[in-house]
Amino acid sequence: MADCSHTCELVHHISIRSSIENVYLALTTEEGIKGWWTDGVILSQRVGGDAVFTFASGARHLRMIIEKLDRPFHVRWSCEGGTLPGWIGTTLDFELKPQSAGSIFLDFRHAGWKASDDERHFCNTMWGHLFVILQEYVEKGARNPYWQ
Repeated sequence: MADCSHTCELVHHISIRSSIENVYLALTTEEGIKGWWTDGVILSQRVGGDAVFTFASGARHLRMIIEKLDRPFHVRWSCEGGTLPGWIGTTLDFELKPQSAGSIFLDFRHAGWKASDDERHFCNTMWGHLFVILQEYVEKGARNPYWQ
């Protein structure tokens, strides 16, 4: 995580041995999200639609707007509301880049964090953990959402 004066960006990179389509579906379908992130998801399939994620038995939630669906290369959400105030106003970019030998490189950026927001430190660690779960889900079919 880079030093930042006003806003910060969380960055993660991971190689996943799978087709680009399978990784894209894990990011853009309710069934896919339920495989690695949370069982509590309502996800639109169109740009401009909502993506609502719930955690901790519904005690916490996030509402995203789907800004970009460039199948199968790029997904972008912007956080518009929820019970985690540090997330509101941030954007999440998932860029998928084909690599050799059937691997995909996921370039993830969660931008717009206020420099003074300590929640981003927890979030940065959480994303690292989530992407290992995503990798296991896509590569091995191991469904194990972080939030159940």
